[in-house]
Amino acid sequence: MTGTDPRPDPNPQTGTGLGSGKRRRERHDPVPLSDHVNTAMRRINMGDTQAVGGLFGQWRAIVGDQIADNVSPVRLEDKRLTVEVVEPAWVTHFSFLEQQVLHTLREHLGDVVDVIDVRVKRSRSPRK
Repeated sequence: MTGTDPRPDPNPQTGTGLGSGKRRRERHDPVPLSDHVNTAMRRINMGDTQAVGGLFGQWRAIVGDQIADNVSPVRLEDKRLTVEVVEPAWVTHFSFLEQQVLHTLREHLGDVVDVIDVRVKRSRSPRK
């Protein structure tokens, strides 16, 4: 507070004298949404938003167009990445590329993925 003004001091370093010069977060203060998302993702073993966002958001740049056109990341949990391939032949093809993809992911994102599970994307057949 400043003087007789009942409002909080807009400059927390001159305010309450908490010692560190930093204002303590009060219970009613806004919390960044990313804090909540990171907490929720850790609770369900999904890692943090930076790791997941980097992997999913940069997939094409990391693995290249040919792989990205045929293989999509769908889940990251406990350093286990699940990818979907467009057709069964890509399960075999990707198995030959898996170690290279893991190495490339580590170069770009760090130790985010240890294992890659591959599954064939389900096609949506028209209902009759």
